[in-house]
Amino acid sequence: MAWGASRIMARPSRGRGPSMSGAAEPPYVGVVCVGNEYRQDDGFGPAVARYLRECYRFRPGVMVMDRAVAGFDIVPELLDLDAVVLVDALDGTGAPPGTVFAFGPQDMAVGGLVASLREVRFADVLAAARFMGAACAGRCFGVQVADRGSGALERGLSPVVAAAVPPTARAVARYLDAEWDARPRRRGEMLGHGADPVGEAGRFC
Repeated sequence: MAWGASRIMARPSRGRGPSMSGAAEPPYVGVVCVGNEYRQDDGFGPAVARYLRECYRFRPGVMVMDRAVAGFDIVPELLDLDAVVLVDALDGTGAPPGTVFAFGPQDMAVGGLVASLREVRFADVLAAARFMGAACAGRCFGVQVADRGSGALERGLSPVVAAAVPPTARAVARYLDAEWDARPRRRGEMLGHGADPVGEAGRFC
């Protein structure tokens, strides 16, 4: 898959102070995977969430969340985070369906680099959280959809978007490890298996 947007690195964690043992607590990170599985390619976010849960284990403090929308109702969940990663379906990027993007929240804007299928921009949600005192950094991963859905309830990703799920999940895991010390461990590695562990759904991770 091609990577569309320029890479914008997150700032270093602000830290959470020493724990009772005297050691600094690791950063709290939320991975918010957004979408409706019953609107075809809009289910990309939940598919990435399943892949991450089935194929990886992260250190405590890294949470994978599945949400139908990422509106202002999630602001309270962001207040205690050092970083939030959004995974969502995109449209209007001008790229071929299945193209994977990594970008900053400020790039997800009307007339900007990429556009979510949501009515509320994640950049505005993050700004609201920061206004309320949050100091979390933001990062977004998304895929250009092939089928936004006709309005009728229909489950299942198009083949090209389904193929983008594993590389996107792996990119999220690499980012979390490099920037936030997430220590992702693939399930098969924890069990002493080979390089391609099988997830709970019976597929290779």
